[in-house]
Amino acid sequence: MNNKLGSYINNLMETVRNTEEKGYLRELALEELKKINDDVSGFIFQHIDEIETLPDFNSSQTEAVEAEYLELWTCDYCGKNTDKVEYDYLSGTDHLQCVIEKEMEGTNQLQINFGEEE
Repeated sequence: MNNKLGSYINNLMETVRNTEEKGYLRELALEELKKINDDVSGFIFQHIDEIETLPDFNSSQTEAVEAEYLELWTCDYCGKNTDKVEYDYLSGTDHLQCVIEKEMEGTNQLQINFGEEE
């Protein structure tokens, strides 16, 4: 599973530490790191009661938990996994292409009514 947030944070930290990088870029990276820190700290502080009631995670459950997570990211139309698909190509957890194709099927069955009652 790709850890995009972790990669992003690592890139910011590397930018701050790189003394050969332009000063204003290092400052922008530092400001972004501070903002992320404030957001995470604020979230933890706001939800500390719920966090403290989370069950202990047993590493032997890793496969079952991952399977349950992947089940959530399954396209209802084609049944394929969508957890690595970019959000621009999704409709909820379904492939956007599958949703559009399904909608197009409905519009291809054009019914013409010439005023005759059935």
